[in-house]
Amino acid sequence: MTARLPLTPAQRTRRKQDLLLASTLARHQAMIAIDQIGDRTDRLVGAYRQARAWLSMPKVGAVASVAASLAALVALRHVRIIKLLRWGVLSWRVWKLAVGVLPGRRPSSSLSRSLSRSPSSRP
Repeated sequence: MTARLPLTPAQRTRRKQDLLLASTLARHQAMIAIDQIGDRTDRLVGAYRQARAWLSMPKVGAVASVAASLAALVALRHVRIIKLLRWGVLSWRVWKLAVGVLPGRRPSSSLSRSLSRSPSSRP
């Protein structure tokens, strides 16, 4: 249902003011929402960089690997040994792949070399 257009000049002026006020309010609400999303994004990026810095240390990577294995054992304690062995093989393969990506290690392939480059050396 469409609203009827006001007939008198006073009603038109009032409607125009109401529409301007509504658009200003909507613009301010959009700006506040964008600022909130920006703040959340900044926090997530900071947490990602911190986690990446921690995981770049070999000892932390080893501890994380052991913790993940223990978590898998606890979560899968009622599963047969074959399935646990599959998880073990998968985690070993992921670890071997991650070793080439960690900084300070010699990359074993061109993909590993491209992933291990620092962001400042990328074109």
